[in-house]
Amino acid sequence: MSRILLKAVKVINQASAYNNKVVDIAINNGIIDRIADQNTISSEGIDQVFNADRACVSNGWIDGLSFTGDPGFEHKENINSLAATAQAGGYTNVLCNPLTQPVIDNKAQVEYLKSKSQNLNINLSPIACISTQNNGQDMVEMYDCFLSGAQVFYDGKGQLSAKMLLKALQYTSQFGATVMVSPNNQSLSKNGQVNEGEASINTGLVGIPDMAEEIHLAQCIDVLRYAGGRMHVLGISTAKSIELLKQAKAEGLNITVSVIAHQLAFSEAVVNDFETNYKVFPPFRSKENVKSVFKGFADGIIDAVVSDHLPMDTEEKFLEFDLAQFGAIGVQTSFAVANTQLSHVLDTQQIINLFTTGPAMAFGLELDTIEVGQQANLSLFDPTLEWEFTKASNLSLSANSPFFGEVLKGKALATVCKGKLHTCA
Repeated sequence: MSRILLKAVKVINQASAYNNKVVDIAINNGIIDRIADQNTISSEGIDQVFNADRACVSNGWIDGLSFTGDPGFEHKENINSLAATAQAGGYTNVLCNPLTQPVIDNKAQVEYLKSKSQNLNINLSPIACISTQNNGQDMVEMYDCFLSGAQVFYDGKGQLSAKMLLKALQYTSQFGATVMVSPNNQSLSKNGQVNEGEASINTGLVGIPDMAEEIHLAQCIDVLRYAGGRMHVLGISTAKSIELLKQAKAEGLNITVSVIAHQLAFSEAVVNDFETNYKVFPPFRSKENVKSVFKGFADGIIDAVVSDHLPMDTEEKFLEFDLAQFGAIGVQTSFAVANTQLSHVLDTQQIINLFTTGPAMAFGLELDTIEVGQQANLSLFDPTLEWEFTKASNLSLSANSPFFGEVLKGKALATVCKGKLHTCA
């Protein structure tokens, strides 16, 4: 632990009395012990000083889904490389995809991840599978996993059956965990490679129709309506999905929703050249769908932006398009991508809410306020800084990003987590 001074930072935190004010913040052993007018707190006796032009400070950012690679896939990513990559992206808390090898489906696996990450300057939070070995048949010991530290349950992007979803929602409703779903009717998306529409026509590849998402989403909402509980819908991408979620929220259902950051930046035409870094799931959709997703943000339907950081090695990604795996790395660029794309429809506070209050609400996480006496779990950033993401600046062990060479607006500058200041790359 150390004494940290953040000088002349603009607070972006609606719950704080200092919101939109430029202040100095002194932190002692991980606790905020003084907030004062800018450039009035002395640096005498301070171990670390942060001072940057146009710097803003918010609650620490939360990513709803990133892949650790550990155990089983450490050549793609490991806990240390994920931590470094996420910190460079401005995150202080990352929820970790359970589909490792073995999968996270019991309290021992939950405790393994928590133990391995406890000495990192970032919080890595395990998500547990809904079904044992991710088999879609036998429910895990959810309460044991919850007591060990898993507050979210997720079976990946396969079609979770209505029966399993019903059981999971009914059971987790007793202790307040979140069930996460990725709507995908597999009978409609089977063998699909790109969006069904111009992309499938232009490439000759099998298309994935909008209704593969929409039919399964409608079913999930029906089950939630019957069962109760708390459900998070990950990675929606179509206009009808937005409408279904708008109606569900109007009914008062306990449902939250996220969009994957890279979905904001591209539409289906990017796959015309068969570049496999653009092969993601859900696929990049039509321009009309993308416009509807932006409207979903403007209307307050969407609660969070997630990275869905999914590292791939060369043998999985850099081959013929129809043979390549779905997925992209993104935890280092998610804020910058969202800020670049959403700044014309949302202000900085609204964008930051998608990385703080939104995911905290969705995943049942506590969020401290930027006030004296509160835990200092903070992200520092410049929403105006333009920078280029390159392979040289990429900290992931994998290189499957669609943003190499892209100029992005908005950059994480530093994080404060577990009593330490970490400057972003």
